[in-house]
Amino acid sequence: MSGSSGGIGPSIGQEESCEDLSIQTHLSSPNPDIIDTLNEGDILTIRLGGATGPIELVTNEGEVVGSLLSGRQMKLIECINDGHQYIGEIRQIEEGNCEILIRSS
Repeated sequence: MSGSSGGIGPSIGQEESCEDLSIQTHLSSPNPDIIDTLNEGDILTIRLGGATGPIELVTNEGEVVGSLLSGRQMKLIECINDGHQYIGEIRQIEEGNCEILIRSS
């Protein structure tokens, strides 16, 4: 039940804008009861649990699906605190693991 860093991003030495920020990763500590109700292609809302995190992914009903751990989470937090909004698209669900793509909404 652990997440992994990773993602899509800019080339080395190139700063990525908040509008272009895109992260492909796995949910950390996914809630198995909620994961079982989701499908590939579903869209989740990204929110901060506080000014510095954690980064939470929630359903339209406000249920926390899991959190995000990524090597680029500080950039994501900075962008969210600057007013940018993001969504998480479920790319794959397999045996309780959930791969998502985070992008600007």
